[in-house]
Amino acid sequence: MTFITGNHDLELRFKEVRGELGRAIVGEQVEGKVFFCPARFYRPMRDVYIEHGNAYDFWNSPMGGLWDEHGQPVELDPKTIMLPVGSHYFQHAAHPISIRYAYFDRFEPSMNTMRQLALLCLLNPEIVIETAKLTMDLFSEPRRALAGLAEGEEQVLTKLFEHTMMDFVAFQQEMAARKGESWDEAGEGKGSEVEANHLMEFAMLPEALNLPLVEAVAAICTPTIYQMGEGVAAGMRGVLNNDPQLRYAIAGHTHMVRIETVGNGAQSYLNTASWTTRLALPAPGEVNAALVEWLRHPDWDRVPLRDVTQLIFAMINSTTDGPSSASLCVWEGGTRGSYSVLA
Repeated sequence: MTFITGNHDLELRFKEVRGELGRAIVGEQVEGKVFFCPARFYRPMRDVYIEHGNAYDFWNSPMGGLWDEHGQPVELDPKTIMLPVGSHYFQHAAHPISIRYAYFDRFEPSMNTMRQLALLCLLNPEIVIETAKLTMDLFSEPRRALAGLAEGEEQVLTKLFEHTMMDFVAFQQEMAARKGESWDEAGEGKGSEVEANHLMEFAMLPEALNLPLVEAVAAICTPTIYQMGEGVAAGMRGVLNNDPQLRYAIAGHTHMVRIETVGNGAQSYLNTASWTTRLALPAPGEVNAALVEWLRHPDWDRVPLRDVTQLIFAMINSTTDGPSSASLCVWEGGTRGSYSVLA
């Protein structure tokens, strides 16, 4: 059994944590049974590369001190770990949202932060205001949340959304300055097309907020390009392009399954998605007053959204001399079930 480290389990770099986990799994005789990969990536065969994928996500990439620019450990036994900026944001500012509206972490396809804030402006503007205030606590210098709003304008949903987004962009700029040279933008997919998509979203969503409630929710829930998933894909394509010997680059992190060929089909990027519960983003025809009320006050005993959870894993076959072959598979049927090959 081999563990690699991602943004949710950075504690695996602590020797004490590795010891406790190994003993919990196999008892005292851990050696040779459980392996904790010290590098950011794991290469079990010469033509297979595996990593979590968070290195290509601005909010969840490591803050330095764990791995060098080549993904090798700076220290085998670090004494402290600096959490990614996304961890600070979610723990301090967005935690109430993640608890009360847990479906945001489960939507399939995923919903970006801008649309989440727009939806919350409709469902619970008070929590948007509170989140904006808590986000200000994370700035280096004191700053007032929603400072551009005139008195009473927080009740105007388009104004609340626009100024909350401006504060969030300012926060992202400060976090980028803190990251400095430690952040590699190669996987982020930056460029004119990405910026244009952001601007179009920012222009469209206030218009959606002015629609009747059910229509507004339907417009906000329309699937869009999930930029974090594109960033991870770009990063993994870079891994493949930089090493022609590789046939497969495998990652997770995005919670969305992905199969992509690179190099005229000679190489593949596979994403194993997530084993957490996934709920279908409501289609326009599925949005009605009852669903909007559920989104406002989720009742997890009665979930109206379709369960689209899949237990995805990568099956890798290899021989001593020949090339490896890998497939994405899905497990079905519980403990007495079986798997089928997706691709």
